Amino acid sequence: MNLTTETVAVLDFETTGLSPACGDRPTEIAIALVRNGEVVDRFQSLMNAGRSIPADVVQLTGITNEMRSSAPPASKVMREAALFVGNTPLVAHNASFDRKFWEAELSILSTPCASAFACTMLLARRIYPESSNHQLGTLVRHLALPTTGRAHRAMADAEVTAKLWDRLCSEICRTYGLETVPHDLMLRLQRTARADVSKVLRSHAGTSIAAQRPRMPSPNPVAPAPVPLPHAPTPVAAPVSSQPTPPQSARPLAQPTKPVPISSPARAPLPQGLPPSAVRHEPVPPAKPAGFFARIFARWRSSAPAKTA
Repeated sequence: MNLTTETVAVLDFETTGLSPACGDRPTEIAIALVRNGEVVDRFQSLMNAGRSIPADVVQLTGITNEMRSSAPPASKVMREAALFVGNTPLVAHNASFDRKFWEAELSILSTPCASAFACTMLLARRIYPESSNHQLGTLVRHLALPTTGRAHRAMADAEVTAKLWDRLCSEICRTYGLETVPHDLMLRLQRTARADVSKVLRSHAGTSIAAQRPRMPSPNPVAPAPVPLPHAPTPVAAPVSSQPTPPQSARPLAQPTKPVPISSPARAPLPQGLPPSAVRHEPVPPAKPAGFFARIFARWRSSAPAKTA
């Protein structure tokens, strides 16, 4: 089983002939939405496009002109079918046939159809080259696929085509070690020559493994350079002193204290509850110079005559 959550729309038409260019129109359409190998939704309806069904086609499909005449209009059925498909990728067996009718009917309604068709017939030619031919009935017998109804009725053919699609995807997963086979890869394979299919799938398998491998950190990461803050303040250098800085272990020298005259009154403490402006202090006179010159000056002053008024 193809272990993928991708949903595809497997489509099949029954028609009045082989080509819309010759005026042929659809008589029945069936669409099976397939996910993980299971049909999760279906759309099926006969339609009346106003074109008579030839007798040989009635014998092949079992759809009569009476059934066609009582069916809803083709325009109504195709609008509903387009809404049912939406943007889901499309799959069909011998997709060139179904794609022509799909595009022709939607063009009558001026409805765009951008979906690409994967073709199980082209894919089976590349994956099962040993089959005698690659018609749907032959592949059903070759692969022993289960059937759900009469061949050449739209829903029965759509459902067996869905089984063939799942078998193709499972075969590719098992052979090349893939977990999923996306619709885009199948589109690429159906355009690849049979001799190059293995090369394409091996390349895809290697790319998938590399994408799933966790990235290891670099053994020698390079730390990015620090980015300065946009509003960081510019640091201001402190002024350098010309004096040498003493070592931490050196004891600081004792600073000489200025002598305080004995007659100087000591400053009294502030009374409790009074502001500093309410207390008057006497000014402290400056200390007298000390040392040799101080003694000379004191001696000269004591011997100088007093000034008279």
